[in-house]
Amino acid sequence: MAIASAWNLIIVGSVALNQDWVKKWAAGGQFDIFPTWLRAVYLVIAAFMILQCWFAYKLMKHQGAWSRLTRRLTTLLMISSLISAVVNAISRSSHERVNTLFALAIAWGYMIFRSSKKVDQ
Repeated sequence: MAIASAWNLIIVGSVALNQDWVKKWAAGGQFDIFPTWLRAVYLVIAAFMILQCWFAYKLMKHQGAWSRLTRRLTTLLMISSLISAVVNAISRSSHERVNTLFALAIAWGYMIFRSSKKVDQ
């Protein structure tokens, strides 16, 4: 999960910085130059992903969800990662379709964290 999250953060951060190498890996591979509005969106996504990595670290430290709220948040992030996997899988960019594997790895990690027995019923 950590490697997949790092890869995703590199991709998203590189789009925000308009790096040439990432053009095949993001936004369907359709841009020669990422528009400013898209770069801004990816910058917000990068900030969200940093928070997501912090939350995943906390989940690892606690060996899973530690409350009903964190269990719900973990479920939401798992579903979000599954949606991301589907979106990547249907991309017209073959490079972006590879990102499906990383999104599935993240979803799987959240599924494991969600299944913790520590949450009070």
